[in-house]
Amino acid sequence: DTPEIGTTEPPRIPRRLIFTYSYNLLSPTVDDPPFDAEDPLTANVLNTIREYKKYWESMDAKVSASTQPREKVVVSFLTDADCLEAIAKSDSRLVKRFYLERKGEWKADLCRAAYLYQNGGYFFDLDIGVIEPVDLDDLPVPPATVDTLAMLRTMNQKNPRATPSKDDIITFSTVYGRPSGYYFFQGFTAATPRHPILKRSLEYMDAYYEGTLEKLIPDHVKENLHSKVIPSRSHSAGMPVGPYTLEVAYHSTTHEEWEEYVRELMEDRGYSGSQLHNQPLGEIPSKRRYSRFLYEISLAHKEVERLGLWKDIPRQDAEYQTKREFCNHVCFGGQRVYFYTWTPGSKACPREKKFD
Repeated sequence: DTPEIGTTEPPRIPRRLIFTYSYNLLSPTVDDPPFDAEDPLTANVLNTIREYKKYWESMDAKVSASTQPREKVVVSFLTDADCLEAIAKSDSRLVKRFYLERKGEWKADLCRAAYLYQNGGYFFDLDIGVIEPVDLDDLPVPPATVDTLAMLRTMNQKNPRATPSKDDIITFSTVYGRPSGYYFFQGFTAATPRHPILKRSLEYMDAYYEGTLEKLIPDHVKENLHSKVIPSRSHSAGMPVGPYTLEVAYHSTTHEEWEEYVRELMEDRGYSGSQLHNQPLGEIPSKRRYSRFLYEISLAHKEVERLGLWKDIPRQDAEYQTKREFCNHVCFGGQRVYFYTWTPGSKACPREKKFD
C-alpha cells in the first residue's frame, strides 16, 4: 500500500524504490548465488538506495517538525515470484506471457508495469547509475512536441522550477530515448498507483503478444508514430514490448482521463486542496501538467559538445582502452544530468581498463 503521509499533503509518487531480477541480489536465498557487494549491479543498486535515502532525509530535515510526519522509504526488490504475483493482480492474461518469455529485459517490462500499477513508486533498472537523485518538481513541463535537441538548445532560457504549487502534482515520469530513438527509455519510471497510462500499457502488452495491437491503437495516435510498423512479439522490428507500449499508452490516454484520475487520487487521499483549475499550471493540458520527463543523450553528442555542456560529468570510459559509446549516455532534465543510462560493469558498458 502507498505509505500514508496525512490529508494536509496532496498525493505524491510513493517513496518506494523498485528493482527486479530473477532473484534478490540484496537478500539471496540459499539456492541463489551468495550476496556480493562487489558485483557491479549489486553495488549500483546499493548506491541508488543510499543516494535516494540521503536525498529524501535531507528534504525532510528542511521541514518543520510541527508538520505532518514524513513518508518512510520502502525498497522492493522483485524476484520472478514477486513479479508473477503483481502481474496476476494487474492483468492475469500476462501471466502466461511472463512464464514463456525468455528475454530477461522483456520479463522486467511486464513486471515493471504491473508492480507500478499496483503500488506506485520509482522503478530503476539495475544498471542505471544515479549521479544525483531527481526531484520531479524541478523538471520543466514537457512541450507539446518533444525534441531532445531543442530541449538542449533552450534549457538555459527556462526556469527549471516548473511546479509552483503543491497542487500541481506529478503522477508519472520516465525518460525519452536518445534523439535517434522513438520510444520511451523506461530504465527509470515513476508513477502513482493505478495510473491510467499503466493500465493502458498492460492492455497493449497483451495485444503486443497476441499480435492484435494495431486494432487497439487510436487512429490519431497511429498517424503520429515515428514508425508505421506496429510491432508484435513475433515481429518486434526493434521495438521492445515495454518501451513501445508505454509510449503508445501515454499518447492514447486522454487529458480527460488524466484529470479524472487526479481528482480521484486527491479524493481517495482525503486531500482538500484548492480547485485544480485555479492553480498556476491550470491552463496546461492535463497530460502534460501531471507528467515530467528526462531525456537521454550521449555526453559525446556533437550538440552537447558544441554547447559546452556538462563538462563536469565524468566520462565513465575515460580509462578504457576502447571507448564505449553507451558508457557515456546520460539522462538529463532542465539544466541538470541525473543518471548514467548504464553503469560500468553492465552489459552495455563492460569494464575494460587500459593496459599498463
